[in-house]
Amino acid sequence: MALALCAIAATQARTAGDVFCSSSSDVFNVIPANMRAEMLAYLEVGRVVPVETAYGEEAKLVRATDNYVKVRMSAASEVEMLMLTSSRDTVLLVVQTVETQTRESRFTAIDTEGNPLRLDKLLKEPQMKDFVRLPKGSKMKPDDVLAKVRFPLISYSINDSAMTLTARQNLKEFMSTDDYAEIAPYLTDSITFRAHGTRFKPLK
Repeated sequence: MALALCAIAATQARTAGDVFCSSSSDVFNVIPANMRAEMLAYLEVGRVVPVETAYGEEAKLVRATDNYVKVRMSAASEVEMLMLTSSRDTVLLVVQTVETQTRESRFTAIDTEGNPLRLDKLLKEPQMKDFVRLPKGSKMKPDDVLAKVRFPLISYSINDSAMTLTARQNLKEFMSTDDYAEIAPYLTDSITFRAHGTRFKPLK
């Protein structure tokens, strides 16, 4: 039955769950396709059933809607996927987050078959400089702030109900209290983007 569901999903790919089931993307290939179909079928009747990944980790499909999927890939990592549609195209944003000392993410764009797409098809990826907010009259310059940032730590989260993507800088969890206090007044914690068709635009 699971194999049949996967075969149907591969030809139709109407929802994010279909893509999760049938995708050839490396993100999900650590879970065999038939197991992904079983995870989805169980979740649809209210059961979260863990499966073992190719790395020996325990994966759980914890949420699946028409346009969104969230999978715990291990105790310290998760994947979120949001389906964006327009009159001409369907694109999926895939966010992979690792939780070690702090949260750090990377994201990719794929089509409904799991083939990679150019990321700028969705949005311009935020950089640390985009989090710099200088108060009016400040003598500090953006480069002065960025010079104190050794590692740009940015995580992403999806709100599928609001169709938003939030980028958050996590320097506070990595830097010493004193070092972060020096630059905290010149940084915003997060930047939120809202989906418009298959593009994300920053909220003002």
